[in-house]
Amino acid sequence: MEPLKLDRHSLIAYTYGLVLSDKKDTELIKSNIELIKKKITQTDSNWYWDTTSDKAIFASLLLDLKDSTYDSYIESLIADLYLYDWSSYYYSTQSKNNAFIAFYKYLEKNKLNSKTNFSFRL
Repeated sequence: MEPLKLDRHSLIAYTYGLVLSDKKDTELIKSNIELIKKKITQTDSNWYWDTTSDKAIFASLLLDLKDSTYDSYIESLIADLYLYDWSSYYYSTQSKNNAFIAFYKYLEKNKLNSKTNFSFRL
């Protein structure tokens, strides 16, 4: 597999598989994460996966990795996702589901932190 040849979503999916596998290739995961960080800010021509959904999946990936190195980056992804109006019809159900999964994982991770607070409406 050549990560440089993958589109943004495929790279996220591939890296997520590496994160969830029993035999983690830590160096490959870290290099892929750095590549994803660059690609997440670029427009992608993939008509099915949008940037919003990819940000949410990437946040979930980083939360499942459980590496405190990425805590500040996770905070920025979650903060960015939190700003969206999720009651809008503009966002697909897929994007909403991925964002809510990321929010849930973030809250689970930070449940003992009294500063973590979310409020949203559907």
